[in-house]
Amino acid sequence: MASKRGQVVLLDLRRLVAGLATEVGARLAPERELARQLGCSRETLRGALQVLEREGEIWRHVGQGTFCGPRPLGHPIREQIIVQGASPMQLMQARQTIEPSVAAEAARLATAEQAAYLADR
Repeated sequence: MASKRGQVVLLDLRRLVAGLATEVGARLAPERELARQLGCSRETLRGALQVLEREGEIWRHVGQGTFCGPRPLGHPIREQIIVQGASPMQLMQARQTIEPSVAAEAARLATAEQAAYLADR
């Protein structure tokens, strides 16, 4: 977001999100439409969206869209990670390789609120 144009797009996007913020979970228009509306490239738009996502103003879900507000607790980042054509053994091996380090990192980064949410499950 170093460019002047990027800063203008970020400001315009903040205004747009603020206008929708009365409706938490409201969906923003698709990237192509937002870029056209804000008069910028999709690359510039994605940079601005990334800033707002880091700040918790929006959250994005591949294939579903961009939404106002923070990501709801318990909402997965991706709902389907199974690669078609993989055997059950390949999936188990992948899980055994990836999941322990992911769980450890999630536990390290979890807030007290997130830990309490998981404890209630």
